[in-house]
Amino acid sequence: MSEEPRSAQPGAEPILPHLYRVADTCNSYCIVSERRGLLIDCGAGAPTRLRESMGISDFDACLFTHHHRDVCQGAPLLAKMGVPLLVPEHERHLFEDAELHWLTRRVYDSYNDRSTYNSLVEAVPVAESLEDYSTYPWRDYELRILATPGHTWGSQSFLVEIDGQRVAFVGDLLRDGGRLHTLHDTEHPTAAGRAWCRLTSRSATSYARRRIWCARPMASPSLTRYPNWSSWSSASRGS
Repeated sequence: MSEEPRSAQPGAEPILPHLYRVADTCNSYCIVSERRGLLIDCGAGAPTRLRESMGISDFDACLFTHHHRDVCQGAPLLAKMGVPLLVPEHERHLFEDAELHWLTRRVYDSYNDRSTYNSLVEAVPVAESLEDYSTYPWRDYELRILATPGHTWGSQSFLVEIDGQRVAFVGDLLRDGGRLHTLHDTEHPTAAGRAWCRLTSRSATSYARRRIWCARPMASPSLTRYPNWSSWSSASRGS
């Protein structure tokens, strides 16, 4: 039997004994191990003020699911603290070449509604690109990196087992019940559909009959869990 989550001060919610949620401009998540933390998205930087609440002294790195400002506007603060920033390989330029992006992107009278309108305005140093279908080892954990485009073209999802639970950090790919985050995510239905298949097929193939959690960075209930693959599949169909 796993230990109960430690109580946390307001702002850091214990989801599992070694997983916290911080409500900010998005839901940021922190995996903790031996007083160190691994961030998944950072919002506006609120997790940096709640390290003691989560029982950690510092962050080893911050992984980003995609480039939108609501999940990464605290990246400059993390960079100043010396925290390595790891970003999706196909969106690296939107982090480290942000100014160039805005110099070349049409702003006024623009009919280009691709998701790059919500990118950082100032560049941040990138320590590493997260390659699609690779793994990222961190202490006793191994995060599987899945390409899940839809909300943005380069979005990624991270699968990892924490305290005996399979957790999927999916960014803004989907929300409760398998629904899309926004109507605009249907702009590229083929990409979104393939992303969903990659996420669910990997879960079904590798972790059938295991409890699967779905985490998303939004300012609302952070994790939706289904007891097995059948109920996840049913939720994705809206039944």
